[in-house]
Amino acid sequence: MNKIIFFISVLSIPFLHKGCFTDITEKISYEDQILFEKGRRYFLSSPNFDLDQTKTKIAIEKLSQFIKDYPNSTKVKEVYNFIEKLLNKIEKKDYNIANYYFLTQKYQSSLICFQDFIKNFPKSSLKEEAMYKICVCQHKLSNRKNFIKSYDEYMKNFPYSSNAKKLEILYKN
Repeated sequence: MNKIIFFISVLSIPFLHKGCFTDITEKISYEDQILFEKGRRYFLSSPNFDLDQTKTKIAIEKLSQFIKDYPNSTKVKEVYNFIEKLLNKIEKKDYNIANYYFLTQKYQSSLICFQDFIKNFPKSSLKEEAMYKICVCQHKLSNRKNFIKSYDEYMKNFPYSSNAKKLEILYKN
């Protein structure tokens, strides 16, 4: 008899405490919204690419945490779009720093920055230009061995680029 009463009472708990389960669901939904809003605020406060990108990096962390914690959320697609825009800012900033060194003829610094740029953004639309400038930097630094390696890599990826002809001239010198 005790077993039957216990069984019936266990089955009735969800009905008796229906509000508790609703509160848990609402709490999860609320936490989801809070984390999304934090990430969105950081996204909106992210400055132009030419300024300090600390807030941009924090926004990426917050939004990535949202995706990790709530992968099935309806907001995931929107969060991925935010992250892509933020990464584009960092990409543009990194490229412009490397290019600044290049234009000011600080070839060693430019070389390091462009190499880091390629590592960090291997699918960048600026990859061809960065690889070209890596070759030029190595040529300007009289590093023939590394120039040839970079030249071969460049030609493998961009054989028909207008910069390929310029590099062929450097290669022959």
